[in-house]
Amino acid sequence: MVRMVGAVIGSYVLMFVMVFCVLTGLYTALGPDGAFQAGTYHLSTTWLIAATVLGFLAALIAGFVSSLIAPGTKAPVALAVVVVALGLLFAIPVLKDARLDPELRPANVAMMEAMAKAKQPTAAALGSPFLAAVAVLIGGRLRGSGAGR
Repeated sequence: MVRMVGAVIGSYVLMFVMVFCVLTGLYTALGPDGAFQAGTYHLSTTWLIAATVLGFLAALIAGFVSSLIAPGTKAPVALAVVVVALGLLFAIPVLKDARLDPELRPANVAMMEAMAKAKQPTAAALGSPFLAAVAVLIGGRLRGSGAGR
């Protein structure tokens, strides 16, 4: 049981760090004009697609790692539940901000300010946790299918 809890916590932290690092790199590569729609803090289609793919891969790896840390347990399932629960909690501010008038974005905005003010579509905020959970479950099954042996 302790091993499974450790696997879930460790894998979630790993996924969080991976997502943070790749999104930081993505923002650096795209810049504010590539990450956002013109003059606003609404995320661009390019950003949404890239972030979805990269987040899926991070969740896939996290699911795989959770099954490595706690083989023979339901660690990937527990991790998927945690991903959905926390993802939906993190979506609450997005749902509240959806009603607010958009703020105009200056041409050069610092990454931390951009992260704080970014406007994610409601569908993406609500769908991402479920997509990540699917990726976690797939990643957790990879070890059982012979991959990584």
